[in-house]
Amino acid sequence: MKKECSSGVNKAWKFFLIATTSLHLVAAQCTSPECIALLSGQKQFDDRETAETKYVEKIKTTPAPTRIYFPSETQNIKIPSDSFNVKLYQLMSRATKDQNLCISPLSVQTLLTYLSTVSEGKLHDELSRLLDLPENQTLVAKTYQMLTQLPTENTDANNTIIFGNKLYFDERYGFLKRNVLDSAQRLYATDLESVDFLLPSKAADKINSWVSDKTRHLIENIVNADSLKSNTMALLVNSVYFKSEWENKFALYDTTMRPFFLNPRKEIQVETMYTEDLFRYGSFEQLGATVLEIPYKLDDFTMMIILPKDIDGLAEVERRLSEISLKLISYRLETREVIAKIPKFKIEFEADMIPTLQQLGLRSLFNRDSRINIFKHPSEPLVVDQMRHKTVINVNEAGTEAAATTFAKIVPLSIPVGLVRFTVDHPFIFVIRNSRAVYFMGHVVDF
Repeated sequence: MKKECSSGVNKAWKFFLIATTSLHLVAAQCTSPECIALLSGQKQFDDRETAETKYVEKIKTTPAPTRIYFPSETQNIKIPSDSFNVKLYQLMSRATKDQNLCISPLSVQTLLTYLSTVSEGKLHDELSRLLDLPENQTLVAKTYQMLTQLPTENTDANNTIIFGNKLYFDERYGFLKRNVLDSAQRLYATDLESVDFLLPSKAADKINSWVSDKTRHLIENIVNADSLKSNTMALLVNSVYFKSEWENKFALYDTTMRPFFLNPRKEIQVETMYTEDLFRYGSFEQLGATVLEIPYKLDDFTMMIILPKDIDGLAEVERRLSEISLKLISYRLETREVIAKIPKFKIEFEADMIPTLQQLGLRSLFNRDSRINIFKHPSEPLVVDQMRHKTVINVNEAGTEAAATTFAKIVPLSIPVGLVRFTVDHPFIFVIRNSRAVYFMGHVVDF
């Protein structure tokens, strides 16, 4: 899905935002979501205070810490609900009902969370309401840290998560505000670097090199010289890389071609993995689906597969997701012996996010009501005139690689005693998550 977007704002400074998520779901490999924000401006500033210059020089050459933790305080921080994740997914799925979908709610969520800390007025209120953020900015930062907290167990080259944040800015347009400089590194682990956007090819090479390194080469070219116009003020990059093997790998010799029903009338043959093992499983009448959770070696991470009971039941299940918490679904699953047949799949997806976020109630970010305050002496408002999201995901026998409620209404059906057969032979939903956040979510409808 590729759509061009125009905000209709051409006089104000432009905040150009691209959310790119690279998911490659392969044999225990990675997830790589990329979120990029380009802030554009037209006016230059001449104030070059000596003290401020020295401060910026010190900050911009100091790498941000890999991760900031809030040990005991995080125990009292409220974990955001699934509401944003599910609503985002539902709107995206309606626009892609005939094609495979993969998004990284966490990538979009973390980028918007950071923007909420540098915004004011109506925009700040819309972001806080959409993301269910606390009013206190310190708690917002702690919420961000909790969402992106790294696992401490079972980590190695094949089982790892890497978060990256970087703010590129052009000093021709003035200095970043001191509180932005401080919070970027102290609270959001963000690297800072000045670039000359009047040399777009050089700037693009520098940015793409950083992105490629952070995503382990899953994303090579996130920007090009043409996208870095002469009035670009700054570029904010947020990346997340996820790679993990299954806790118990699928045997290669068990993978065979099996039928997959695209709809009740059309059947194709696809490579399908097979295993018999203990999994967490449940059947949910209110959802109209059965659910299987496959654990990764990476601590606390699973892939949840939501399989509609009807071949053509995907749309109805997606609609009902707003009535049921993903956390509660996971909580209600029970360990069963399961014969699982699951197709291998790979998805590459790209979309313009502005229409979706506008439908979710986020409008001020894209017009003159936007009050994004990162520069010390802005004379025009910053607005977002483009936001894109890209994902790549690859799932196979080894694992996954990717660059990305009303509790009373959910009651699992009684689960029959004995062996459970979970055959994924028609369109389904997948969710890669841990107990705090949804990293990737999508549906498979075609091969």
